[in-house]
Amino acid sequence: MELRQLNYFLAAAHTQNFRRAAELCFVTQPALSRQIPLLEKEFGIALFKREKQHVRLTPAGQALTEYAKQATELLQQGQQELVRWQQGQSGILHIGCNPLSCGRGFTISFGFISPAVSGHSSNSACSSER
Repeated sequence: MELRQLNYFLAAAHTQNFRRAAELCFVTQPALSRQIPLLEKEFGIALFKREKQHVRLTPAGQALTEYAKQATELLQQGQQELVRWQQGQSGILHIGCNPLSCGRGFTISFGFISPAVSGHSSNSACSSER
């Protein structure tokens, strides 16, 4: 299964028409129409009932719709997170300390950098050197 196939499936489920779904996905109708049977073959069950001018989801297709939406939304969130990493708005900040300052304990607030930045300090590495 490919993300592209899930996007085609969701577009067809939304429009109930392979031609309009293809337009939404910026592909030709034959290209989209070839991918849906491949997805159905992979799952081993029909996802659409084909009629003359439109398609309707089968009960299996209806069940898949919510999972496909969740999967594509999660992947979009992952892509957005990677963009934040690329732009320096998200990431991991490591702060080192010498053994003298670790023993005293300290707290650092990272909110001044960005509300999306958080941190955790630990002196476990230093305490093992004692």
